[in-house]
Amino acid sequence: MLEDLHDMLQKDPDAQVVANCMSVLLETGSGQSLVTRALVISLLNRIKEFSEWAQCQVLEFASHYRPSDEQEVYDFMNVLDDRLSHSNSAVVMATVKMFLHYTLSMPATHQQVLERIKDPLMTLLSRDHFETAYAVLCHFHLIAQRAPIIFSQIYTTFYCRINEPSYIKHLKLDILAAIADETNAYDIATELTEYVNDIDEKLARKAIRTVGKIALEVQDVPGLVERLLGFLDIGKDFVTAETIVQVKDLARKYPDIAEVCVGSISNISLEDVEEPEARAAFIWILGEHGQGIQDAPYLLEACAQGFTNEEDQVQLALLSAAMKLFFKRPPECQQLLGVTLAAASAESSQDVHDRALLYYRLLHHNLQEAKRVVASPAPAITRFAEEQSPEQRDHIFDELNTLAVIYRKPSSSFTNAVPAHKEEEEEGLISIGGGSGGAVAAAAPAPVTAPAAAVDEGSSLLSHDEQQEAFFADPTSNGTPPAARAPSPSPAAPAMDLLGLDDLLGGTSLAPPPAAQPQQPPAPPPLQLRPQPQLSPQVFQQKWGTLTNMIKFQHSLSASAMAFVEANKHQDFCKKVTAANVAVMASGGAPPTYRFYFHSQRADRETRILTESIVDKNTSTMQVIVKADDTESPEQFQRLYQAVLNTL
Repeated sequence: MLEDLHDMLQKDPDAQVVANCMSVLLETGSGQSLVTRALVISLLNRIKEFSEWAQCQVLEFASHYRPSDEQEVYDFMNVLDDRLSHSNSAVVMATVKMFLHYTLSMPATHQQVLERIKDPLMTLLSRDHFETAYAVLCHFHLIAQRAPIIFSQIYTTFYCRINEPSYIKHLKLDILAAIADETNAYDIATELTEYVNDIDEKLARKAIRTVGKIALEVQDVPGLVERLLGFLDIGKDFVTAETIVQVKDLARKYPDIAEVCVGSISNISLEDVEEPEARAAFIWILGEHGQGIQDAPYLLEACAQGFTNEEDQVQLALLSAAMKLFFKRPPECQQLLGVTLAAASAESSQDVHDRALLYYRLLHHNLQEAKRVVASPAPAITRFAEEQSPEQRDHIFDELNTLAVIYRKPSSSFTNAVPAHKEEEEEGLISIGGGSGGAVAAAAPAPVTAPAAAVDEGSSLLSHDEQQEAFFADPTSNGTPPAARAPSPSPAAPAMDLLGLDDLLGGTSLAPPPAAQPQQPPAPPPLQLRPQPQLSPQVFQQKWGTLTNMIKFQHSLSASAMAFVEANKHQDFCKKVTAANVAVMASGGAPPTYRFYFHSQRADRETRILTESIVDKNTSTMQVIVKADDTESPEQFQRLYQAVLNTL
């Protein structure tokens, strides 16, 4: 049937028939393998004969072709240049994608293409359909992150209009932050200052964050920091809170301008800052730059008095600030540190409690070492963890004109690796090892014939994708492996009085008294498996659906391990597992997802152990489910299996 469709795609005179054939080939995943120069030229030359929807399919189909030289690229773009002026936004966006992808390896031409597509995209923005405008703006934002200079001169286009919905306004602020440079940053910040007084609180917060982001990226423009600090005089609580958070990030990245920021922050009372994130930021500033704020210890003391009423993030910030300020101003901060440690040690939050004990024991161990650990100069910050990495942006750019651009994440993070309609096809790619499990036929482009005793389609090994995803997404599942046993803490050294710290804690030490160490149970013996276990596919299917003793875990694969899994059509990986007396029941799949089903049998009993491993090439991870006839075997097999994976 596919051959007939291919012939009709090339020879049928009816454009609608050609479009339908192409749609079928794309849906079955066979279209990309049929992309040839002759076929692409044939389709592009008659593109005006197709409907608008079919034109989008043709352009998507042609985008998978790689031109042989630059002249061919120019020929294709000349043929399609008028599509950039099409009235249908989908056709325009499909053409934009094709132009950008074709010229990636031609920097000078790629720059000209960016200039060429600017006006067609601006035309789409001028229409009254906000939903279309949002999709176009998402592409503007992605392209602006890669080439901000292209749009830096038309920044006023992205100013907010009063009749626009909030989602459009928020996206425009992201674009303004992306295209800000030395020539326009101050003007953009001036415009954003007007939004801070907007009646929409979310927009006002977004405007403050955008000014802060611009100040982080464009440091050399005078007046930006002053614009940000000026928000503190507006008098609205949420404006003050949001500004303090941005000032903290600014002081973290540029310690040289911290003195200017600290002068404005020191005039604020901590009682006027109610939001936990802002309070934590304010406390961080007091601890990090408290030597320049005269009242810093006393501001923190007032906060320490109500320590139990604070959120966890505020308590952790207060602990760190008290420690850092103690080493800068010991006489004034001795009491503050003692009160804070005493209150934190009694907290139910494990994080707060453990950090208090860590700081206390550091102080008792060695004062200079404690200072080195807690109060060392912070390393320079080049990029915040919340920022999207260039690698991820490049991955999204490869998926231009898809939902990946709208969601700002690769499609693999929000779609199933295998579409539902391809499950049966993929099952044909799974090779079933015989009863011995020794012979493994890896997945190949052509379907592999299943054994005569076929497994019932309703209980197919590969028909449980949704259940497996829900299983891994549920952290409360009974299959969660038990946590590793934590080593028993060593007996605390005899406590010494550090600057009267024990007196401040009520005469009692935070260090636990020496206690008899409990006897640790002996480590379980390593799992021994029978060589060449025997199990038929039918029995595997039946047991997989009935076994309840299971665990799940995820294993990260290095680049070399991922290459080993893919090498030689998975045969090398399967042989590696088989060498550990784990037989292969089935293996296969199609990029980026591979599936492996293993079975083994304990040497000391009749217990069967079944395993499913799903490898995601995009994330370089392996999701594993282990099931067994008893409760102890899954955990023991996990250790054995991970040891094998670590040798890849």
